[in-house]
Amino acid sequence: MRFCLLIFLLLLLSVRVFSLFDSFMMLKSWAVTLVVTMVVSIIVVWWRKSVVWALSLTLMYPLALHFYLKNPDFVGYSVDYIDLSRTDNSNNPTIQHGDFIISKHFNVVMQRGAMYAVFVDNKLYRKRLHGIPQDNIHVCNLRVYVNGNNYSTDQQWIGKGISDFSQCQNTNHAFKLKDGEYYLLGDHIYNSNDSRNFGPVEKSQVIAKALYLINSKGIVTELEVRFKKHPVP
Repeated sequence: MRFCLLIFLLLLLSVRVFSLFDSFMMLKSWAVTLVVTMVVSIIVVWWRKSVVWALSLTLMYPLALHFYLKNPDFVGYSVDYIDLSRTDNSNNPTIQHGDFIISKHFNVVMQRGAMYAVFVDNKLYRKRLHGIPQDNIHVCNLRVYVNGNNYSTDQQWIGKGISDFSQCQNTNHAFKLKDGEYYLLGDHIYNSNDSRNFGPVEKSQVIAKALYLINSKGIVTELEVRFKKHPVP
């Protein structure tokens, strides 16, 4: 009985120690190992000890697992279900209704093109990092140019410049990000409350890094993208 509990506890602790949820393959392997361990231990306890002990394990395992996975402070990761009836679609088409988002809450490294959960004005947002410290930001209407390039889903993250900023009629202002400042945008630029509204954010406001999503069809998609410069003709 004690040996079974020890193995179960070690499997739970291994998630954060070895960053096992950083990739879906590692998460899947860990889940299979955990389920097999739980089933085998219940059968062994049933056979060697008693039905009562086996039933106790059957109840304890799911409860302990639920509590552990629901607390990012312990496991280091979170799994969020996207319900667009309660949240906006500011990252459409990347994130859609019914998706599950796996996020990492420890050892978070700020990388351009990655998506982060940030806390601004007592609200939680999930946005993509476009600008890092010392970047030059130019907001033209709804589009944001980072060091002269705009990156968006409709351009497949290939940078697109602008030759004449005088065409920016509605919004036209430029500035340079200070040390410790980050500029984040939603993938749906026409329906997103982001750094264009609340300004740059600091690292202390970053809660987690969104690693990948699993959609309703079971398809896994990495959320970090690579910004590419427009090829020179």
